[in-house]
Amino acid sequence: MTVSSQSKDSPPATDPPIQDVEKQDATDSTSLEDGSQQVLAWDDPREQRNPHNWSTLIKIIHTAIPCFLAFQITFSTSITVPATAQIMSDFSVSRTQSILPLTLYTLGIAVGPVFIAPFSEVFGRKYVYVSTSTLLLAFLGGSAAATTFAGLLACRFLAGTLGSAGIAVGAGTIADVWGLGGGAGASLLFILGPFLGPTLGPLAGAYVLEDRGGDWRWTQYVLLMVGAPVWIGTLLMRETSRPWILRKELGDQQQITL
Repeated sequence: MTVSSQSKDSPPATDPPIQDVEKQDATDSTSLEDGSQQVLAWDDPREQRNPHNWSTLIKIIHTAIPCFLAFQITFSTSITVPATAQIMSDFSVSRTQSILPLTLYTLGIAVGPVFIAPFSEVFGRKYVYVSTSTLLLAFLGGSAAATTFAGLLACRFLAGTLGSAGIAVGAGTIADVWGLGGGAGASLLFILGPFLGPTLGPLAGAYVLEDRGGDWRWTQYVLLMVGAPVWIGTLLMRETSRPWILRKELGDQQQITL
C-alpha cells in the first residue's frame, strides 16, 4: 500500500482528485516535525487495507465483536442482582452495601469511555479492544476469587471501567467498517446489546444460583465463559481506524526514506 501525503500549502493538482468508492466524508491529516500538515489519503480507492473495501464476511465479523462486547458489559452489570443475599451472607455486609458491586460496576461503565475513546484514536481500535478485554477477564476472575468485600468492589469497578471499551469504541468501529450512514443494520445490532444485557442478566444470574446451590461466585464464572470467546475474537481483529492505518503507513515510509 502507498499513502498519498500532500502538504496543505502546496498548489492544487491539475487532475481532479480520485473519489473514494465509499465517498469518505472527511480528509485526515497529520502534523510533521517541522509543524507542517500532511494530508492522508489512499492512493488507490480499492486499497484492501481500507476497511470500506473489506469483504462482507470480514465486515460482519468486525461488527459482531463490538456488538458482543456491548452485550457482555451490560450483561455483567445485572447478573449479580439475584446474588445480593448471598453476597450479604458471605461478606457479612448490609443489604445497602451488598448493592455496591452493581453500583461501582455501573459507575465504571460511565467513567471508562472518558479515557478509552481518546486512546483508540491515538493507539488504534484493535489495541484498545485487546488490552481492555484482557484486563476485563482478569478483573472478572478477581471478582470471582475475592476473599474480601473491598477486593470485590475494586475488581468490579475496574472491570466496568475497562469493559466500557465495547460501548465507547464500538460505534466508531462500525463507522470505520461501513462508512457514515452505510451501516444502519449494524448500528441497530450494536444498540441492541446494551438493552438485551440488563434484561437477560438477572435471568441468567437466578438460574446459575439455583443450579449451583446459591454460590454467587458462579455468576462471575459465567461472565468469564461469555467473555473468553469475545476476547479471542479481538485478537483476530484487524485495525479499523483509517487515520491510524494511514499515519502508521506514512511513518513507515518516512523511516524507509531516511
